Amino acid sequence: MPHALARVSTVKYVPARRKTKAKTKNSYFSYNKKVFRASLLFFVLFVGLFIYNLYLNLQLVEINFSLRKFSKQSERLEVQIQNLESRIIGITSLDNIKKSIKPLEFVEAKDIKFVKIPVAGGLSLEK
Repeated sequence: MPHALARVSTVKYVPARRKTKAKTKNSYFSYNKKVFRASLLFFVLFVGLFIYNLYLNLQLVEINFSLRKFSKQSERLEVQIQNLESRIIGITSLDNIKKSIKPLEFVEAKDIKFVKIPVAGGLSLEK
C-alpha cells in the first residue's frame, strides 16, 4: 500500500456536538418568553383599543344627549317665533292701525305728493 493512502485513513472525523438538554430547555424557554411577550403586547394593545372604543362610544352618547337637548330648545324657540309672528301680524294689520288712529282724529289723505329736497353735493354720503 502506498504511503499517501495510509495517511488518508489516519484522519479522524469529529462528529458534530449534540445539544445538551439544558440548552434545549433554554431555547424552549426563550421561545416561550418571546411568545409570552408578543401575546402580552397584543393583549395590552387589544385592551387599549377596547378602552378607546368605549371612550368614543361614551362621547357619542354624550353628544346625542346634548343634540336632543338642543333640538327640544329649538322646537320651543320655533313655537315662540310663530307666536311672535302672529302677534306682529295682528298688531300691524290695517284694521288695527285704523282703530288706533281713530281717537287721534287724523284725516285720511286722498292726493299724496312727494317733495324732493335738494341735497348739497359735498354733504352727500352716497358716492
